Amino acid sequence: MKKHLPIAALAASALVLAGCASGTEEEPSESPSPTGAPAATEFGAAADVEALEAITWEEDGDGVPTLSGDLPATVSGPATRIVEDGEGEAVEAGQLVSVDYNITSGTDGSELYSTYTADAPESILVSETSLDPALFTALSNASVGSDIIFATLDQSNPENPTAAIFMAMTITEIVEPRERAEGTEVDPAEGLPTVTLDDSGVPSVEIGDAEMPDELVAQTLIEGDGEPVELGDSLIAHYTGWVWDGEQFDSSWDRGEPAVFNLTEGQLIDGWTQGLAGQTIGSQVLLVIPPEFGYGDQEQEAIPAGSTLVFVVDILGVS
Repeated sequence: MKKHLPIAALAASALVLAGCASGTEEEPSESPSPTGAPAATEFGAAADVEALEAITWEEDGDGVPTLSGDLPATVSGPATRIVEDGEGEAVEAGQLVSVDYNITSGTDGSELYSTYTADAPESILVSETSLDPALFTALSNASVGSDIIFATLDQSNPENPTAAIFMAMTITEIVEPRERAEGTEVDPAEGLPTVTLDDSGVPSVEIGDAEMPDELVAQTLIEGDGEPVELGDSLIAHYTGWVWDGEQFDSSWDRGEPAVFNLTEGQLIDGWTQGLAGQTIGSQVLLVIPPEFGYGDQEQEAIPAGSTLVFVVDILGVS
């Protein structure tokens, strides 16, 4: 659960993968690659595709890419270019893929973030609802091993609304998470909200006579047989969240796809990082989160200020 709703698929790369200004998706076009690789497939408005054609992909001896070109560079919206298609399995819509990437400023060429430096590849859900159309189209037309350049507006530079940032991305593998929590059922402690699952595993909660706790509650309901998750993991999960009065405010189940996020302090509310770290893959966990472990006295869209929150989280995998 991010500190700011809704939960984003990625943490460090949220500035380019979530909430981006939308560009115009066009039919793929073929053009020579600046690196001499096979002809690239491009997606986006024509002017933005042209800007990508001027960006060169280079790799060091360890295979870490850098992007260079004429600076400062500008775009009107997101665009992508498949620099070189991989030789692995074709990626399909709805799959989770693990990626490594660098993010480069189109203003001065500085590196803004790198999973290589952080030693933390991330997972992306190839979803029309969670990705910009240009990036979704590129990923769903690529294969494992593909090198992709993604350009979008630099939203951290309000003085120049067309300033660009560029991502050099390599698809490293297709991730196969579980569909729902599976394992040994655990009898919960008394006095907690009651959780009921339908045939598909979708949870509902009855608060009933449960007592609102003063401390964080992390009650395992199903203990999975996978490895424990650790802080810093890229976590794949299904979840539903309610405020204490039983009003639901968010659910990945309703969207029909799991969420992907980094289990990192400062990027998620404390109730999630403290409540989920150490739980095993395959587990289902009931979290009851007092305000000081959630959003405190800050209102968050459908969540009133000072709310105690209830979540049921299925831990489906990590990457």
